Amino acid sequence: MKTLRITLAAAALVAVGLATARARADGEAEAADRWFVWRIEGAPAGFIHLRRERTDDAEAPVRLVQRVELVQRKRALSVRLTLDCRDDELLTPVRIKSEASGAEAASFEASVREGKLRAAIPGRELELPVAERFATFFGVFELVERRPFEKEKVLAFDCLEAFGLDYKKGHTLTYAGEETVALPDGERRLHRFDHAGRGIRGGSLWVDGEHRLQRVVFDGRKEITRATEEAAKAALAEAKARAKD
Repeated sequence: MKTLRITLAAAALVAVGLATARARADGEAEAADRWFVWRIEGAPAGFIHLRRERTDDAEAPVRLVQRVELVQRKRALSVRLTLDCRDDELLTPVRIKSEASGAEAASFEASVREGKLRAAIPGRELELPVAERFATFFGVFELVERRPFEKEKVLAFDCLEAFGLDYKKGHTLTYAGEETVALPDGERRLHRFDHAGRGIRGGSLWVDGEHRLQRVVFDGRKEITRATEEAAKAALAEAKARAKD
């Protein structure tokens, strides 16, 4: 009987361990797969979906998949960016693939080697000099979740706006402190980081106490807030319906 009790106790411990492992795996999957509603001047305009994955590529072990579905000025834009990145402080891309349709974006494939970004765009080839390490605009949404809540630790970097392959030097990401922020579901205490540099007007990002991105505001009128998949897709549907009016 004693042996049976020990066996049952061991089995229970194994079951608890498996459940904990599953919960941890589910939590990690949730953290890596995020949906945001995109608003322009307060009105829903679409969504952004971010996914972070690990790969077996020793050179680029982090894959960022960034999908934007947007309607602005009654014009639809659809872009899926896949970035294979080094696991460094800036998540520097090694390869970039853009699958795009609509205004102000192009499909292309690019690679980064020896200080050069080379892109094959339909009808032309592009070569840009780049720093050894640099970030992408939507990549900042990822790396801000890695930053400490310390004002003296300012992150300086060059930034690539991958939609148009526009490379900008002299950007910074600075921790600004904790504050109360109004979100669609109510007020919350969040930590703000300010993103400054050429091409960025009023760029701020807010993360919660567990470093999960909750809100982004840039260009003074564009706001991205964390949401469910259903709410994100509903925002796009509403934007498309308005565009038909």
